[in-house]
Amino acid sequence: MDTLLVVAAVGGLVLGAGNLFLTLALAKKVRAVEQAPAGHSTQAQAPAVGDRVGGFSVPDVHGGRISHHDLGSGRALVLFLMPGCGPCELIIAALPEQEPGPVFAFVIGDRTDQKTSALVAALPGYVRAVVQPLDADIVGSAFHVGRFPTVLEVEDGAVVHVGSKLPETHLAR
Repeated sequence: MDTLLVVAAVGGLVLGAGNLFLTLALAKKVRAVEQAPAGHSTQAQAPAVGDRVGGFSVPDVHGGRISHHDLGSGRALVLFLMPGCGPCELIIAALPEQEPGPVFAFVIGDRTDQKTSALVAALPGYVRAVVQPLDADIVGSAFHVGRFPTVLEVEDGAVVHVGSKLPETHLAR
């Protein structure tokens, strides 16, 4: 009986120490996030209004090319989407039937994946789409995007709107 009591006490101590270790590790992580400058982390999640679009040139799904020059003049809507993302599908469903102006969709996924293909196929015909694997971060680094969905409005090469939903001016009517 004494042996069983000792084993239970040692087990409780081990579990308690493990719990304390995990709690301290979580507290350290939370503290690091809180101390990061506002709106920034080691990997940018979204650009800030006023940020300029960096240089990029990538093939679109129809064999053309999309580059930062396409966003250099005028206003454009830029979507960052990912297959299996419910909010991404809601954004596609909310796009108007008529072209509201230039719209670009950067889909992170595998071109041969059925879910990625279905997401691209669900986009209205006026949307110029690019599919890129997650590890090819050419476009994400040009826009400083690291979360999905991200919706940007870009005017004359600068970000004028950042969000996770379509702006009112681009909602389906």
